[in-house]
Amino acid sequence: MLYRNRIIEDTCTAPSAELVTALEGLLGCRLPDDYRQFLEVCNGGYAAYEINAPLGDGSSEPLSFCYLYSLASPGTWRTLPFELAQARQDPEFPALKVVPIASSGGGSRLFLDLRAGCRVVAFIEGLPAWTGRRQQDELVTVAGSFNDYLDALFISDDAIIDAITDFDRATDDPERLVKWFDTGDQNWRTTYREIRERHVLNRG
Repeated sequence: MLYRNRIIEDTCTAPSAELVTALEGLLGCRLPDDYRQFLEVCNGGYAAYEINAPLGDGSSEPLSFCYLYSLASPGTWRTLPFELAQARQDPEFPALKVVPIASSGGGSRLFLDLRAGCRVVAFIEGLPAWTGRRQQDELVTVAGSFNDYLDALFISDDAIIDAITDFDRATDDPERLVKWFDTGDQNWRTTYREIRERHVLNRG
């Protein structure tokens, strides 16, 4: 499904009004209109994009919170009620107006923080020392609204190159690849022309 020029896969049927009301009751506030619309149209899914998360040292790191939670009952893994209940087991987690909405597939997660307007906040899990990268957990704001978050998503160079070089003509759809790339940088045809011709167009 194409939503705000982003391909969202594995979407679910829209939640009932009763489920939305029940979630808002748990949060103690109304969900933002843009997030409500996302639930109505997509209700979660898989989004193969990244966002540049600003870090405390002034640098930034591209991260993918690709698993967008759905609103369903009974709540299970990667659904909003279940993930909210799990988050609230931490005594330091806010009692109201904060809800987890996505994860990286690992320990990093994305939240809507509705305590003062709306922010999209990322909890970034620290990495092991052997990686030579950031080791401390961080909590950073990545967008001022859910729509702003979606609009800031991009497809990284590494993701494009991996998708092209790993392309299998026996099982993969070249048009699906094109549609995904077109939601990112429109210059990809020029930038990756040679590698695409070698691995996709002219591959035997």
